[in-house]
Amino acid sequence: MNIIGQTSSDTLKKLKFSNMSLEQAYPETSPLASQEIPQYGGEDPGGYTPQGRILYWYHPDYIQNVDLITDIDGAAYELFLYNPWGEQLHHWSSNNSSWTSPYRFNAKELDPETGLSYYGARYYQSKLSVWLSVDPMASNRIWLTPYQFVQNSPNLRIDPNGKLDWKPGLDDTGSPTYTAEKGDNANTLADQYNLTISQANQLVGSTPVQAGQTVINGDLVKKVTGSSILRLDLSFSNVTDQKIIDQFVFAVDYSKSKDKNGFFSTTYFLNTQYKSLVTASGKVRVNDEYLELEIQIPMYRSATFDGSSKATYLGNTANNIRSTAGKRFPNTSIIEFDLFHPNTKNRYHYYQILTPSSSSYKLYNRLK
Repeated sequence: MNIIGQTSSDTLKKLKFSNMSLEQAYPETSPLASQEIPQYGGEDPGGYTPQGRILYWYHPDYIQNVDLITDIDGAAYELFLYNPWGEQLHHWSSNNSSWTSPYRFNAKELDPETGLSYYGARYYQSKLSVWLSVDPMASNRIWLTPYQFVQNSPNLRIDPNGKLDWKPGLDDTGSPTYTAEKGDNANTLADQYNLTISQANQLVGSTPVQAGQTVINGDLVKKVTGSSILRLDLSFSNVTDQKIIDQFVFAVDYSKSKDKNGFFSTTYFLNTQYKSLVTASGKVRVNDEYLELEIQIPMYRSATFDGSSKATYLGNTANNIRSTAGKRFPNTSIIEFDLFHPNTKNRYHYYQILTPSSSSYKLYNRLK
């Protein structure tokens, strides 16, 4: 059974079917359950029939689009096809009942009257491929139009709620902080950092979350999770390029505050295995400017025949800048960082950031 927002493997881990019948796993499927369900004649409001309750199984794809719905016997009940932006191209139904799934593209609820998808913070128009209102935190990312959807990359990204994310940073004492943005809550914190909902609730507390005002301190994070650093999970489908860049800058700043010359990839990122190179494009704020860049970070060492760690140890200080003929930007500069052996800490290579030459020295001075 697939639960919307969870993969089959995540769901099955929570269920034990070793010696359990379907009726035991889902008591509502038992013939006895129908005795407790009111009768509605021949109608089917909300999936009910005179014979009892009908259960439907959702089958989402890798970006959580509901493509297929099956009934309790495994027979196809509904099929949806979308273009990359979420516009519905085809809808097939077996017509076995009047019920139709309200959950469609990105597993979001479709308003049948307007044809808009509700994401929690905003409504999305799939035919136009835009949000119908401004991002509530658009001023934090002025290089993006406030109406754009998933940074115009729908095959690789999803927007789980139509807003920005919890943002990592440091306070005046150098302690990690995690600041809420518009619409954030315990659920978005748990999703972003792969926490349990219990951990997220402990961190957020009972006070209503307010954008820019709710700040979780690293001391509390350490008390709840065992570490003051919340790691960004690279396996989540809602991880964006900007999240990766924000986490990288956070790693650079925090490791420097601890007088380290670098940091392990696995200290700040989860599920780095087989990600020998992670590329992400976005912006970094320097004073009152947002400077464009592309980071190219090695996260995983596959050829470790000496038995050493598969994590990478990334230098945190920019130590060289040079021009290149690359075509990433009209005039591109490369900012280099040392790459160290994770066990010996000896330098053996470098990794790099690409940036427009016009702003390269401003970014270099920020990261050196």
